[in-house]
Amino acid sequence: MGEWQAKSPKGELFTTTIRLVSNATALEETFQNSEDNQMVTLYHPDGNRVAATHYCSAGNQPRMETIATTADQKEFDFSFQGITNLPSPEAGHMHHLVIKIADSDHFSEEWTWRENDKEQAHSFEFTRKK
Repeated sequence: MGEWQAKSPKGELFTTTIRLVSNATALEETFQNSEDNQMVTLYHPDGNRVAATHYCSAGNQPRMETIATTADQKEFDFSFQGITNLPSPEAGHMHHLVIKIADSDHFSEEWTWRENDKEQAHSFEFTRKK
């Protein structure tokens, strides 16, 4: 939980806030930088998997899910499951996400953007804001 900072691919400061919501049954991550005003990703358990819905600044909502997870897992690989509000199959959207937890003060995210059947990955190294 708390506030975290990273640099965007363009070198700009990027902040994310993480908090438990819905009676501690879901985790909300809110991204903020000068280009993206409060993009939100909600994570929640789905049996022994973790599901995520990303409310993107592009105006669509991709849904992704991991394979089975364990309590001590440090890496979460989210695969595309579907999307709402996509104007065409070629339109840009987040299509894949990998989260790696290094320790209690550091984690990384690698988001993969897909547009016109081409993919581009963007990595972020987050440090807890103190």
